[in-house]
Amino acid sequence: MNYASNYYYFRDSMEGLSIREILAHLNEVLKLLPGSIYLKDLDGVYLGCNEFQARMAGFDNSELIIGKTDYQLPWKASADQIRAVDLRIIDSGIPEEILEEAFVYDGQILTMLSIKAPFYDEHGEIIGIVGTSLDVTERVKAEQRELAALEEKRKIEETARRLLMVLAGSISHDLRSPLLCLDALNRDLKIALPLLLAQDKESKESLTPQQKNALDSMASITEKIDDQIARMHMFINDNLKAIKRSTTNNLKEDDLVECQSYKVIKNALDSYPFQQDERDLIDWDRRNHFSFMGNPLLFMRVIFNLLSNSLYQINETGRGRIYISCAQSTSGNVLRFKDTAGGVSASVLETIFDGYVSHKKYGTGVGLAFCKITMQSFGGDMTCHSVEGDFIEFTLTFPSMGHGG
Repeated sequence: MNYASNYYYFRDSMEGLSIREILAHLNEVLKLLPGSIYLKDLDGVYLGCNEFQARMAGFDNSELIIGKTDYQLPWKASADQIRAVDLRIIDSGIPEEILEEAFVYDGQILTMLSIKAPFYDEHGEIIGIVGTSLDVTERVKAEQRELAALEEKRKIEETARRLLMVLAGSISHDLRSPLLCLDALNRDLKIALPLLLAQDKESKESLTPQQKNALDSMASITEKIDDQIARMHMFINDNLKAIKRSTTNNLKEDDLVECQSYKVIKNALDSYPFQQDERDLIDWDRRNHFSFMGNPLLFMRVIFNLLSNSLYQINETGRGRIYISCAQSTSGNVLRFKDTAGGVSASVLETIFDGYVSHKKYGTGVGLAFCKITMQSFGGDMTCHSVEGDFIEFTLTFPSMGHGG
């Protein structure tokens, strides 16, 4: 906006009128405006103002402000700052928009959005300041409240992140302790097992086929235990990394490896601790599969969470099956996980990925939130659709790698 041009237009349109006549005319037009209009000379002396400005000063008549300076008005505590701005505009000839604090006659402190510009005479010489100020106190307070709320939210989230890391470290320690004990027992078992198996060779002929198979499987049990211990340590390490990076938004592409959907789903289903007959509730469509960049252990955790939730719901309702399928498209790849145990309500669906919100009896609410964060760390996402009384379906999307699995 060209303020100088506007004020030249204002001057020309009011040519021949006195300052009082100009202000009287403006008052008729602007008296309903919730802001002040004022004129000052080069010394900061008020030449006139509208009714709003007069009321701020505690005057019933706008003429009573004429001849006074800001040092003689209720906002005299801010007079030095106001005068400095006025002088800067007079010296530069450039209009400014500034926020100012004003102490009004009744003791209130208002925040004013002021637009000030040089005031020119008929020769184009600067003879003072013309300004308009709007009371934006409530707007500024609202903005300050919003900023304070955002800062409080940031502090809460930061505290939650620190607590989460402490909790994760504590859980990690608690999980590793029994693994260390199991590792020590396995070392003893490696020494004792060959002796036990050698003693049983003589009586092996009298065993049933089932007993013989069990005895034969004992020969490799220590290797299986070692493998499970190693898997658990990897699982703990990867979960700690995921928690740390998800709370610091510092996950890197180098942390991901190429995975095949078929293999990671099969590994999850083979490793999940199903109860009796639970595995038979799953229909897995094996026809379409793809590759993706991810972390196989974290993805196993995602499948574990989905299985746990669905099997819990099936057990609660006494009905339903689980359906797992994959699909490929030019825009990306999709894994769908659906169960027909009755779905959830619209209100539950709204918060289903919110952390620490659970609708299970002993749930913590972090499972699905973790799943979504994990999928996003892979560059994909996780969404949910449900029909209450019928089904719930989770859709896991993955970026395309340009080739199938």
